[in-house]
Amino acid sequence: MKNLLFIFITIIFVGCEPAYNVSIHNNSPNTLYIKTSPSIESLLYSKSGSHYDSIINRKVGQTDKYSLYSLKPFDTFRLWGNIGGWPVLYELPFDYVEIINSTDTLILDSKEKIMNQVKKGNRKRDFYIEIVPQ
Repeated sequence: MKNLLFIFITIIFVGCEPAYNVSIHNNSPNTLYIKTSPSIESLLYSKSGSHYDSIINRKVGQTDKYSLYSLKPFDTFRLWGNIGGWPVLYELPFDYVEIINSTDTLILDSKEKIMNQVKKGNRKRDFYIEIVPQ
């Protein structure tokens, strides 16, 4: 009975749904700027914790429509994540993502363009958008 109760509590608190993460990897020696609509922090369920603090610490600007974040050289930034095995177009929370570096800008102004930049990582549910030096 104790084992059955433990399994039930574990399923409730841990959950059995797989989740994925999509990150931006800055593999360049320059600081990047990421402009999003909507803001990354507006998509989070919890407005406290280390992930929320990390987003706020990287935020460098805000307008009515866009939020701007900085990403240091050779750093990684979690853009979004969701329950499921992989990112799906209709679940994508962003309408616009712009990645600005010192030499050019990548403008992803539709969900399709954003999804076309997402690549599969080495781990099972790890996905990323990689920025490499030109």
